[in-house]
Amino acid sequence: MKILVVDNVTIGMHSLMEALKGYPHDRISYRQITPAILNRYDKVILSGGHGFGVLHPNSKYKRELDAVKKSRKPILGVCLGFQLICRAYGAELGDIKRYEKGVLVVRKVGADPLLKGLPASFKVYENHRHIVKKVDGKLVELAVSKDGIEMVRHRTKPMWGTQFHPEKFVKRTIGRRVLYNFLELKP
Repeated sequence: MKILVVDNVTIGMHSLMEALKGYPHDRISYRQITPAILNRYDKVILSGGHGFGVLHPNSKYKRELDAVKKSRKPILGVCLGFQLICRAYGAELGDIKRYEKGVLVVRKVGADPLLKGLPASFKVYENHRHIVKKVDGKLVELAVSKDGIEMVRHRTKPMWGTQFHPEKFVKRTIGRRVLYNFLELKP
């Protein structure tokens, strides 16, 4: 199995690379992504990012949005990657009143293989300023928090997203289980 990590200019890349030790993977910039590149890999992870938001239309992530829409490969979007998946499939995004940074409790609202082994409520690490308020019929909510939707999956494609960072603060949270559940899925 070969994994592609799409770097959306996240400050957490070191933690994500640490979590992927033992898994063959490559890393590219979001500026390089194409559907053809995605098709060379068994699984794709869209990292978080801090440089540019996806709330308002802009051309920064056009290539990534197009690749997400065309892909049939298993994809996990983290934070900004989650927001990109949600934006690609018509979800309603918004600002939050305060920047969310720290450990937060999320609650499962759906069943999914990525939630295997997790309790009904669990702690995760958040670091974002935008939220997903509502998804349309192509995405299904899997987990929520006081701020909004925390985890989704696509109804027909092998695609998931987490608003939280499963790669961060592993001694205080259990979000990494979601990442490993994704990596353990059969392609």
